[in-house]
Amino acid sequence: MKRFLATVFIVVSFVFCFAARSVRAEEVSGTTEITAPSEAADITALSETADITVPFASAGGKILSWDFPYSDSLFLKPSAVFSEDLTKASMGLMISAFYGADEGLEPQYETYLGGAGFQDIYAFGYGEETSKDTLAGVIGWKQVGDFILIAASPRGSGYEKEWAGNLEVGAEERHVGFSNGAQILERELLSYIERLGLSGPKKLWLSGFSRAAAVSNLTAADMKDSGLFEDVFAYLFGVPRTTQAADHAEYTGIYNICGKDDPVPQVPMESWGYNRYGQDLYTPSVETDSRYFNMAILAEYVSSDLTGDQFIYSPDISYYLHMILEFLNEMFPTNQDYVDKFQDTLMSMWTEEDPDHILEILMEAAANLRGLDQREESSAHILIDYLSMLIGEFTSEDSALYTGGQWNPRQGIGENMLREHMPYTYVTWVFSGIPEEDLYHGANLSRRLSLYGDIDVEVWRDGVFLSGRDAEGEEIYKEGDGVNYFDILDSPENYDYYIQKVYIIRHGNETVLNLPADGSYDVLVRTHGVNALVYYDVFCTPDKTFGIPGKMHTQTVSEGEYHLYVDAAEDLPGLRTETGGITSAVRTAVDYSPTFVMANESGRSRFATMDDVIGLALFAILAIVLTLLVCLVIFIVHSVKVKRGKGPFSSWFVIIPHLILIALFIILNSYVTYYLFSIDSVRKILALLAFAFIILLAVRGLIRRKTGWNAVILTGLVGAAAIDFFFYQRSHLVTSSVAALIIYACCLALFAALAAWSFFLKKRA
Repeated sequence: MKRFLATVFIVVSFVFCFAARSVRAEEVSGTTEITAPSEAADITALSETADITVPFASAGGKILSWDFPYSDSLFLKPSAVFSEDLTKASMGLMISAFYGADEGLEPQYETYLGGAGFQDIYAFGYGEETSKDTLAGVIGWKQVGDFILIAASPRGSGYEKEWAGNLEVGAEERHVGFSNGAQILERELLSYIERLGLSGPKKLWLSGFSRAAAVSNLTAADMKDSGLFEDVFAYLFGVPRTTQAADHAEYTGIYNICGKDDPVPQVPMESWGYNRYGQDLYTPSVETDSRYFNMAILAEYVSSDLTGDQFIYSPDISYYLHMILEFLNEMFPTNQDYVDKFQDTLMSMWTEEDPDHILEILMEAAANLRGLDQREESSAHILIDYLSMLIGEFTSEDSALYTGGQWNPRQGIGENMLREHMPYTYVTWVFSGIPEEDLYHGANLSRRLSLYGDIDVEVWRDGVFLSGRDAEGEEIYKEGDGVNYFDILDSPENYDYYIQKVYIIRHGNETVLNLPADGSYDVLVRTHGVNALVYYDVFCTPDKTFGIPGKMHTQTVSEGEYHLYVDAAEDLPGLRTETGGITSAVRTAVDYSPTFVMANESGRSRFATMDDVIGLALFAILAIVLTLLVCLVIFIVHSVKVKRGKGPFSSWFVIIPHLILIALFIILNSYVTYYLFSIDSVRKILALLAFAFIILLAVRGLIRRKTGWNAVILTGLVGAAAIDFFFYQRSHLVTSSVAALIIYACCLALFAALAAWSFFLKKRA
């Protein structure tokens, strides 16, 4: 009887265009069966906007809530037109699909869709045991004008063991774990439509967060291709990369809203060929946006209302996490490398139901890697050292992160580390009131400068001091730094007040700057004593795992002050002297290596520091210059003797300079193989240089003694060099053991002796 009366009530309500319902669902084997409603609620009319309060479980067991808007009119425009209001509404759909039973919160999948007037709300998968191949979510429908609107969102939080599916990249065009989830969602959608007999024009509305966003990203593309819907609206948040499809950017109506400092949208790596279907929109970052601190003040008002806590930005943590991603990309340059050597190990280690122990999991996985060559094993040890350093840094009570306001001691390690990926961070940005152009279309490029030496660094722009760190890592303050920006920006109306500040950090003898690449800066470098100063730059963008490596500069400077003028995306010029002096300067393009940077920052033993490398580079340059000077003197003396009718100089005047350079590169090769084994590009270059001078010596011998044997010797040496560079240096036979280094050095010495012998071979009579 109740069911009959309720049905009659719905029919009458529909006729008069107002009324609504609250669907009551009963869980059966992980799904919900739809029953007729027993209660009624107000349905918002087509043109009106309703604010629907949705509570959700957050990290640390906290229950948060926020008002999310909804209006049918949001779906009357084509999906190709981006809508801020639909972005906010999609967050309500996304949040309602979260699962927080462990935090004492009943499932909320009815709250938002029910309040928005959707019918037959169907929740699937919430009662199942989670695994890498499961998915839960919610679906509902309503009549909007002359079309049916179907809304769906997978569960993007509280999905426990489904974490393992995030790590299952695979070697196919699509991320395997996300693709498996998309197949489940698509089956549920099509079954839902068929079961309810929904016919006529239909539009699809998808949302999702994190893993759920990746699943919805693939589903949106498939549904657009299927032709089942007149239009597809997909507003997704914190979206990992999903596909290697070449036409990924051609899919309109799919909007991937990601944090520039959120590590999750960075994986799987862009350098592996992965992207997202649709258009990527990025929220602000201190590294790329000059007006970040203005925007952060506005975000603070939302954060205070939403979480009761301050809005914390953590550039140090973002830097650490991005370095780890860059490292993994260098260690596993393709997704096939990752699948073969790391995927199964990492998935088997990921038994936690949340990322609070992410560093320990990575460390344990790195320690259990199998089937690696010597270089990869060396890199794995560097990763372990780096993670150990970070754990010590994050758990230390006197950490600079605490005093710098980048760490909330009331929150766990996972929440502090992955703050940029927290749902409340995305809610904060979306509802901050920041103009759309600044919020989603800000600069995407920053310039990371790393300067090594006993130095203080200050950053200035247009005569205004921005930030600084001294050689001890202490922040440098200038007069007037004590301004309370919250007093100035006491309301959003004062948004145009321009706060200038940049990110700067000090690791040991390394100072790292991240400068938004939208203007010019004056970097003041104050040296203490004589310094072998090194600095290099990398252009960073959230679109890529690696930015664009710049050039490395090496300069020997005396105590004093120097200026480094950084002009947007232009190449770096040399230092300009304010006081002090520059005695030597070298500028060269080098391969950027996060492994090398991480090893320096973690202070690992049996690894060359940047100071060691600087010393070696200067020594090598000096040795080459001196050798060339000796060769020049020999050439002049020889020319004078020939003019005077005297005989040519001894062959040893040619042989000895070549042998000196060959010995130099053999020694350097042995050194970097032992101390920088994970940086194989340096080892290869030095081995190639050693062979180059050996071959050059053999060529000189052939010119002097044109014999058949000399031609054979030269041909053999060229073949040996090719085998070494293209096969041996790239094989697992290369090791950093002392015995192997001695054997390799002896082989090179033997080749050098053979080249020198060619000077003394005589033609047969």
